[in-house]
Amino acid sequence: SWLGRHGPFVDDPGPACQAYRELGARELIRRLLAGTVGAGFHEPVAAVGRFLDAMLDPVPEGGGLHVAVSHDLIIAGLLGVLLGEPLSDEQWPGFLEGPELEALPGRRVRIRYRGQTYEVDRPA
Repeated sequence: SWLGRHGPFVDDPGPACQAYRELGARELIRRLLAGTVGAGFHEPVAAVGRFLDAMLDPVPEGGGLHVAVSHDLIIAGLLGVLLGEPLSDEQWPGFLEGPELEALPGRRVRIRYRGQTYEVDRPA
């Protein structure tokens, strides 16, 4: 569980918090996905892989529902990695908004977000 912790992208909270204060959430995620954010962060594809493992693996065989609530920053990073580009300001998740994620066979993921459906490979 990451409850009360710094989330899947942060490796070292000190420099990560400093980057957040200097850049703000949206620019931080843009730079993280571009690989230019600096120290304090995990590689984003690996971080999203770990995050999805934690979110999707507890769902029982044959289906079920697992609800996870997170910050817009983490959701935007997750979607940016899975969809292959940072979210625009218009795509950024609003309050209590986020994707529906469905585990598919062969480590694939179905993403439903704002009326669009995507199927992508789940990062290792």
